[in-house]
Amino acid sequence: MRRVLVLGHPPHPITVHLPIGLWTAVMPFDMLAWWMSSPTLWAAAHWAIVAGLLAAAISIPTGLLDFATNVGQGRPANLATVHLLLMTAATVVFAVSLLYRGGIPPPNNTARLLALVLDSLGVVLVSVGGWFGGELVYGHRVEPSVTRSNRRASCYFSTSCNGLGVRQAIDSPGPSRRRPAGWHRD
Repeated sequence: MRRVLVLGHPPHPITVHLPIGLWTAVMPFDMLAWWMSSPTLWAAAHWAIVAGLLAAAISIPTGLLDFATNVGQGRPANLATVHLLLMTAATVVFAVSLLYRGGIPPPNNTARLLALVLDSLGVVLVSVGGWFGGELVYGHRVEPSVTRSNRRASCYFSTSCNGLGVRQAIDSPGPSRRRPAGWHRD
């Protein structure tokens, strides 16, 4: 299957920041809402979950696309599977939390406590799942191959041209994929 790139980059890393950031903000909003008895903070947590779920609706398909096109066999495939399962579980946990919330007005203390427990679990799942995603990229170098067309986009938007002009960087053989001396990660 052909790799899909947006401005020379796979689409999943572009889309994951919103759900992770929004869902991470939910727990502090909920704790402060509980402590201060603030319906406004409860509403902020509610809408952060809703926005995170909407953003996840974009992030999940892009992750599946990257999984199908960029992840090989062996350990990277296993890590990608664990990442997929953890992030799917986090999405389900936040969806269930949204159902238990019952809307914008804060519910009774039992439902509020259950929402806080679910949100805490969701943040743990997102954090651990995000670590596995980072391990794929930084530990196992799961990334699209550098081609002439996506090198042009990356030269315009980053410092990856190694001091060369855009035309020289495009015509050069590309960055070395060798690991630094002393790097013995399998």
